Amino acid sequence: MSSIKEEREFTVGSPDLIHKIVLKRVNQEPLVFEKKGKNNWLLNGKYKADEVVVGYMIQVLTNAKMKSIPSRNALEYIHQAIKNRGIVVEVYGANDDVLKKFSIGSDVQNGDATYMVMDGFEQAYAMELPALGGSLRSRFEQPLDKYRDKYIYREPVASIKSVKVEYHNDKNNSYVIEKKGGAYEITPVDKAVAKNTKSPDQNKIKTYLGFFEELGAELLYNHYEKKDSVLSLTPFCTITLVNESNEVKKYDYWDYDKIVKSTVSKERSADAIHINRFFVFTGDLYTVQTQVFGKIFASYPAFF
Repeated sequence: MSSIKEEREFTVGSPDLIHKIVLKRVNQEPLVFEKKGKNNWLLNGKYKADEVVVGYMIQVLTNAKMKSIPSRNALEYIHQAIKNRGIVVEVYGANDDVLKKFSIGSDVQNGDATYMVMDGFEQAYAMELPALGGSLRSRFEQPLDKYRDKYIYREPVASIKSVKVEYHNDKNNSYVIEKKGGAYEITPVDKAVAKNTKSPDQNKIKTYLGFFEELGAELLYNHYEKKDSVLSLTPFCTITLVNESNEVKKYDYWDYDKIVKSTVSKERSADAIHINRFFVFTGDLYTVQTQVFGKIFASYPAFF
C-alpha cells in the first residue's frame, strides 16, 4: 500500500515548498525555473519568468488529482509516447532536495486529463485539475518565450523620478515630467515650443504616472523576420522613464499597423488611439495593444 501511495502522489503539499522546477523535453533545451523572492522566478538563470504562467504549473504540482487508472493494455502506448515526446518534471525544495520527479505523457483521448508516470514506477495515471478540466501537459510544454515575463513597466508612482515622452514628428505634444520636491513639473521636450504658463494639474500627472505601475505586453516578438528593419525606422514615440534608483528605461514604440498592414502613416500623439498595436523595443521586441498602452501616449496640453 505504501508503494501504491508513492506512485500516485504527484503533488507537493504547498506552493511554498517549491523552489525550483526543471522541465526536460525531448530534443529541446531544459527549462529551469528558480524562485527568487516571494513571487519572482528566474528562467534559465537569465530571464525573469512570467509569474502567472509559472503559477499555472504550480497549480498542477500542488492540486492535480487522479481521474482514472489506465488499463494494462494501454501502458505500452503511454510509455512509448513518453519516450517519443514526454516531459520530465523535477521539483526541488529550498535545499535543492528533490521533492518530486515524474514524466508527463500525452493527453487522454477526450483531452480532459493527462497521463503521468512517477519516476521509478511503471504504472501510469490519468491526472486532472478537478473542476477545471482540459490538458495539464500544455502548462509544461510551452516554448521558452511563452514563459518569459512580459511586463514592460512595473513602476510605483512614488518611485518615478521623471518621464520623457517624445513624439518624433509631433514636437508640440512632446514633454518631460519631473519630480521636484513634493510636486511635479512638466515642460516641452523641444525648447523652441512655448511652455504653458498655467500650473499643471498635479492630480492629472499622478494619474498618468500611475499607468506605469503595471503594463504588460501582448507577445514577445523577437522571431519577427523584419525585426532589424523595424529597429532602423524612426519610432512613433520614445518614452524614457527614470526611477529613484536612477535606472533608465528608454523604450521606442513603432506603429505596428503601418509596418505590418501598410496602413496610412499616423504620427501625432492624438493618432495613437487609432493604432491598434505597437512594436516596442526594450532590448527585446514586443507587441503591445493600444487598448492597454494607449493611455501613456498623452499630449502636453492634457495636463493643464
